[in-house]
Amino acid sequence: MKKLLVFSLLSFFASTAQAQRTIPCNANALVTYASKGGLQSGLDDVFSSLLVYYPASFPNKASTKFVSGPLTMKCPTYTISSTKNSIRVDGLIDKTIKLITPPFRDGEVDSEVPKRRFVLAFSSDYIYPNIYQDYFQQRLSLEINSGKLNLKYDGETYQSLFDDLVLGAKVNGGPLQPVFFQNKVTQVKHDGNDKIEFFLKGESAAFDYVSVDLGKNIIQMKNGVPFPSK
Repeated sequence: MKKLLVFSLLSFFASTAQAQRTIPCNANALVTYASKGGLQSGLDDVFSSLLVYYPASFPNKASTKFVSGPLTMKCPTYTISSTKNSIRVDGLIDKTIKLITPPFRDGEVDSEVPKRRFVLAFSSDYIYPNIYQDYFQQRLSLEINSGKLNLKYDGETYQSLFDDLVLGAKVNGGPLQPVFFQNKVTQVKHDGNDKIEFFLKGESAAFDYVSVDLGKNIIQMKNGVPFPSK
């Protein structure tokens, strides 16, 4: 009887901890995500958050705050939902892509990333690391514009910080194809209604998996997805 009671209590608390909070629609909200490195190091507690902007309303000044997941927010033209290890955004992709904002250092949003891109991998270093001089950073981003996906490399090219990064893709569940391997970018050929899945591994990877379903207008990001062998 005691074992059953303990098991029931553990199940209750586990389900309560993972329950999604319903957030009222806020047209100024952006969805942001913690990098896999931050989660593994303990710097971040949850994978996803909403960055909500509140305009000035007398007598209160304008403000922003992070609302951590798991959560769901339903708006007239899109829905954002998240669990401990995943984020899903439903809605016309040409518009919802602007809602996905990558994190930056110290909990602030990286304002240098263009609106139609989100970061797949990020790393930084110093040209002279022994004296912490001449800081530089590199990003590998996914751009979505009018139904077309393009990988974009941003950053100084003093040296590559992505030597261990591997990125593969499947189109409509087809064979795995190289997208980023040994510091070479290969764009994915696709049509306007395809589902493109990206699989990532390496220390600089922001997460393990992202899918863009152009036909159904769904973007998903996940951790805990193994890199396929084929």
